[in-house]
Amino acid sequence: GKRYLPDMPFIDGTAACSSFVVVRRAACAIAQSEGGLYLVIGADVMSRTVNPFSRNMFPILGDGAGAVLLEAYETEGEYKEGKNFRPECFFSYLDGSKAHLLITPAGGSKLPVTAQMVSNPFDQRHLMFMDGPRVLKEAVRLLVPSRFDEKSKTVLPAAFVKMGFSMDTEEDFISALGQVDVFLFHQANARIVNNVERQLRQYGYKGLIFNNISHYGNTTSASIPLLLEEGWQRGAIKRNTRVMAVVFGGGFTAATVYFRF
Repeated sequence: GKRYLPDMPFIDGTAACSSFVVVRRAACAIAQSEGGLYLVIGADVMSRTVNPFSRNMFPILGDGAGAVLLEAYETEGEYKEGKNFRPECFFSYLDGSKAHLLITPAGGSKLPVTAQMVSNPFDQRHLMFMDGPRVLKEAVRLLVPSRFDEKSKTVLPAAFVKMGFSMDTEEDFISALGQVDVFLFHQANARIVNNVERQLRQYGYKGLIFNNISHYGNTTSASIPLLLEEGWQRGAIKRNTRVMAVVFGGGFTAATVYFRF
C-alpha cells in the first residue's frame, strides 16, 4: 500500500537554561495522550554564544548535552521495574520584566547582526549578555524565601503548593522540604547554588544538594540531565529517590519538576 510520512510530534524549546524542564513537561503531556517513546534533549554550545572578551562569563560557561527517554505509564502512579524518571508535579514561572538581565540583544528582526558587531570587540551585541550581580540576586531571591513571610514571591513554596502541601506556616515549608531527598539545581553559578543551599540549610533541610559546576561549568539546558546521570552513576540517586530539579535562566524564567527515580 501507499506509505506516508509518519507523524512524529516534536517541540523546539528556546527558554535558555530552563528549556529542558519546560520541554520535558510538554513531552510528558504528549506521551500521556498519544503513547510512544520520546527523547527530551538539552544541548547547548555556549563557547559559540558567550563573548570571549567577557572575563566574568567566559570562564564559567561550558558546552554540554544530555537526553532523557520518556514513556507513558498505563495507569496513574504505576511503578515499573527498570523504568525511571516518573514525574509527579511540574511548576513554571516567567517574569518578562527582567528579560534584560540575561539576553542576546542582537539577532532578531528588531536588531539584526551586522559585520561590525562580529568584528568589533567593543560591540558584541550578537553574543549573550548577563548582568551577573543582578542575576545572582534575582535568582536566589526568586527560588527560596530568605524570610518565610516572603514565600508568596518565591518558586519553591509555590511548587510545593501545587504538589498539594499547605504553606500556611514555616513548619509547613520545612515539612515539604523533607519530602525531597535530592535537589538538582541548574548549574548557573557556584555562588547562586551555594547561596540557595545556605538558605535551605537554615530551614533545616538535611537532604543532598548535588552539583557538578566545578567540573563542567554552566552547560545551560544540559545541566539537569548531566546532573541526573552523574548523580545516578555516583549512587547519590537510586531507585525511589525523591528528586526535585530546579532550573532558572533567560526570560527571566524558572521551572521545577518533582519525581521519583
